[in-house]
Amino acid sequence: MEFNVFTWNVDWFRNGQYTGGKSNYYNYLDCKEEIFNELCEEVRDFFEENPNNSVAFIQEFPFKYMENDEWHEFSYWNSLKDMFPSDKYDVFESSPNEVNVYRKVVAIAKKDTFERDNRRNNNNRLLYLNFKNSDKTLIGVHMPVIYCLNKDENDIVWQKLISDVKGNKKVIIAGDFNTYIGCDSKSTEYRYKELLSLADNIVVESIKTFNYITSVDKILVGKDLNIILYGVKPQNEKGYKDHRYITARIIVDK
Repeated sequence: MEFNVFTWNVDWFRNGQYTGGKSNYYNYLDCKEEIFNELCEEVRDFFEENPNNSVAFIQEFPFKYMENDEWHEFSYWNSLKDMFPSDKYDVFESSPNEVNVYRKVVAIAKKDTFERDNRRNNNNRLLYLNFKNSDKTLIGVHMPVIYCLNKDENDIVWQKLISDVKGNKKVIIAGDFNTYIGCDSKSTEYRYKELLSLADNIVVESIKTFNYITSVDKILVGKDLNIILYGVKPQNEKGYKDHRYITARIIVDK
């Protein structure tokens, strides 16, 4: 059984330009149409090259912005669905019942390949997909940085992910983990090491995915998956975004 996985933190297509500054971090002016179009082209190329059981996880995709104390929906959300029409693709979003959020984790998959796990999709940083007619789960993540173990709301997200993986180690987890071995946030590193006891990172730490400095973007495979073969390929050029995307071909025993 073959899976093809793509993961990319698109950082709002901003190319490092934060026009609103820290006081207005999520600003619709920071998003650029030409960068959105390039993103979609990269994802479409991935599906054309990898037709079998393919899924693309996108982190920090713009969903809404606030202006004059009111929420407004980004036009890119509907544009994404136009780019990946429902007759060929399924487009999933994290926390579909949570409407007033700036950005979401998004998954794009070939039509009728995966289905949302509605029991678990209640957090805007985690997106669970079940491979149809199988016991295997794919999880898209945009993990937060922890400041206080067990007391910080960000740590609750880590605890949930770890608990779910303990319950089913036939998983593939892809996304921006915001941590690596030896990072400054030791509490986050602690949880990441706990997760590594349940799933193996197949993206070697020497592949620097964030500004060519750190390896925060990863693909983990659960220890109960019988991996026959895998191959990982990072984006060659940084392009517009500060994150490089990662693709992986993973073959597991049925």
